[in-house]
Amino acid sequence: MRPLLLALGVAFVALTAPLCVPGGAAVTARLVINPGGGAGDLTARTSEAQLIKRFGRRNVVRTAVPIGQGEEEPGTVMFARDPLQKIEILWKSQSLRVSPKHARVRGDESAWMVAPGVRLGLSLLELEELNGGPFTLTGFGDAYEGTVLSWNRGALDLALGAASRVAVRLAPSPTERPLALFVGNQEFRSDTMRDLNPRVYEIAVDFD
Repeated sequence: MRPLLLALGVAFVALTAPLCVPGGAAVTARLVINPGGGAGDLTARTSEAQLIKRFGRRNVVRTAVPIGQGEEEPGTVMFARDPLQKIEILWKSQSLRVSPKHARVRGDESAWMVAPGVRLGLSLLELEELNGGPFTLTGFGDAYEGTVLSWNRGALDLALGAASRVAVRLAPSPTERPLALFVGNQEFRSDTMRDLNPRVYEIAVDFD
């Protein structure tokens, strides 16, 4: 257990380093989502007022947030015009805007991550390395394609809790069509998809 925790610590330090552009110039620092009671940039105790104080009112906007099936709910979007820092937040109290109940990031890359380094753009192989082994996910081709169903008692089971609490979704590159074997709402072991090596395109977090 001790070597595993040490390895996760090293991965966390490496993956929380600032995002960089070619040439080494730092663009933005990593931001941590923590659905539990610990430290982070967005935690179960965070309020909208705290986000405005830290990041500025122009970067924290009240708006309708899509929740699926064409429906929306009042929420908050941070950095709406910056794909690297954008995050959508729903609140347990819509009137007081305290205590997030749900947050989501989506795209090719993001400054936001969930410890120990789960972030947009990670490949399936990199997730397996963080987890210490294969995991189980759905196939591709629908609205919630590539959703991780179970970490199969790997390191991310302990780090993230139930897969339903931190939903991680992967998809193949848009230029690479998934093999017919992996299309549809079925369960697959990640080690059968290593040649395809899809990447994380969405992380959705439910808070305590």
